[in-house]
Amino acid sequence: MSGFFLRDGAWPSNGREWYKDTDRFLLPFLSAKSVKDLFLAMEKYGSVGRLQPEGAFPEVCKGATIDTEELQKLRSIKDVVRLGRVTSIGPDSMILERGSVPIAANETLFVDCMAENFYGYASNIHEKFTIFEPGRVNLGPSPLVFNPSCSSSLFAYLEANFSDDAIKNEVIYFLKGKKHTETTPKLLLGSFLAQLKTLQALGKYGPAVQFVLQSRTNQDAPSPD
Repeated sequence: MSGFFLRDGAWPSNGREWYKDTDRFLLPFLSAKSVKDLFLAMEKYGSVGRLQPEGAFPEVCKGATIDTEELQKLRSIKDVVRLGRVTSIGPDSMILERGSVPIAANETLFVDCMAENFYGYASNIHEKFTIFEPGRVNLGPSPLVFNPSCSSSLFAYLEANFSDDAIKNEVIYFLKGKKHTETTPKLLLGSFLAQLKTLQALGKYGPAVQFVLQSRTNQDAPSPD
């Protein structure tokens, strides 16, 4: 069971009342006593959702970001197969971890929507991983929650405006090690903590934090209107 991040539920004003939306969004973080409490509170506020509202608690949370209307459309799909991941596809059947489904391959369109270990969603970041090193920028983690585009913009800004790799690495926080990067709801909480620490560190350099907060790649940036 997966959890979805709902952009219109997290920021209902679409940037017009950014500070109020952010205050409302962070409120559950202050009162939750566990990751499950936090997820359920965010679900109540409309910031996250799951395919089956009354179903099992989500075991996976990769930050798939959609609107509430899109979630409702997903919930309208009735022919759902829950037999694990697809292991292979043959001419007359689709083989999954716990069974198979008969198909006509020449009449069926297969769409792979999985997000697994690609840029911004990597779950294999080792403990000593750093973004900046002499002559090289290592991409992988996303210090700005589930936003590879804005994270990339931040890396480019730091590379263009700072010469000391140590300083650049000091202002970037992200989860490391298998224990902390497994794609469970814990990842959601840890990722937001890393983002807050990144923004706090960038606060020492006014132009840098302004760049992030006003970037067009930042989905929760205040609206120019």
